[in-house]
Amino acid sequence: DGVTATIYVNGEKKGSGPVERAYLGSLSGTRIGGEVCCGGNNFPGLIDEVSIYGRALSETEIQTIFAAGSAGKCRQAESGGLIAYLPFTGNANDESGSGHHGIVTGATLTSDRFGQPNRAYQFDGATQFIALTGTTNLNFTSGGFALSAWVSYDNVPGEGIVLAKHYGGYWNGFFLQINGNAPAFFLNGEPRLVSANTANDGRWHHVVGVYDGTTQFLYVDGVLKGSRAMPYTVANDASIEIGRATVASYFKGKIDEVRV
Repeated sequence: DGVTATIYVNGEKKGSGPVERAYLGSLSGTRIGGEVCCGGNNFPGLIDEVSIYGRALSETEIQTIFAAGSAGKCRQAESGGLIAYLPFTGNANDESGSGHHGIVTGATLTSDRFGQPNRAYQFDGATQFIALTGTTNLNFTSGGFALSAWVSYDNVPGEGIVLAKHYGGYWNGFFLQINGNAPAFFLNGEPRLVSANTANDGRWHHVVGVYDGTTQFLYVDGVLKGSRAMPYTVANDASIEIGRATVASYFKGKIDEVRV
């Protein structure tokens, strides 16, 4: 915390003490399972869910992360402003605490990007989707917002919605989609932001649309693919949906870890 170093094991405080000297950074980089000096001191075991924070965590936060157990680290404890978080761990429940649980129509559980079964949803591109409850008034026309999802697909030659709050036929709302096999972010009206690179290789890709109140941004796998100034004012009363936008543009492929 800037003064004291503390160690926790399984959510339980095991020791603490004052930092005896000023912290000095290095140019040797960060390693997992070994270190640069001292013969490497390589670790002979399993490591998972490594996190580095730019601040000291509270004891409550540490205990909450541990208590998440086999479901994985509790993102709610780490993320401010999270409106909906659907990790798809065997169901379409919202784990943000907001209660925007998904109502599944046809979509089936499948393996995620780590090969774990029943940890993502498969969509057929024809009739299947997931609607989030209690989201008709979540228009975000004041201030900014962000949409995030992991996707995997082989071929979406037309338009396939990943995450949307939109009525087809006129300019309104927002959506993340695959447009001609390339990720895209639509906000309010045309032209939408479309990545110059397709991602129809069957691998998992992270797609994020961000609006900061004046400018929209599209990221794919952590790389900025486009931005533009854009006023956003056209709200609607549609529900937020995964895999389609109110009876149109059904997505064919896998979707996982949806965040709003």
